[in-house]
Amino acid sequence: MDNTTLDDIRRIIASFSWRFAKTMPKNPHWYTVKNKNDKKMSHDYETLYRYIYDNHYLHWFYGKPYKCLRVDDYIYWIMTDDISESIIINRRVADADNDRQDRS
Repeated sequence: MDNTTLDDIRRIIASFSWRFAKTMPKNPHWYTVKNKNDKKMSHDYETLYRYIYDNHYLHWFYGKPYKCLRVDDYIYWIMTDDISESIIINRRVADADNDRQDRS
């Protein structure tokens, strides 16, 4: 059983470098990239991934479901169900108007 707490997740999130996704101006968000050469970062990335996966809600975006989790003022989402394939975790500012809206 994983004993990861929300405070652990907040610490991990704060430790990551988040890059703005310049290629998607109509969907403003940031992302972090897993660094497989940095064991601590890789471990923390996988901890955040699992926390999102285990505690998610589904958000439909252009007809596709994404596993999302709100932490404070941001929504975080993963791009795949296979942790071994995951290299990016995204986040965007939480917006009550479109938090669970389907953009299909």
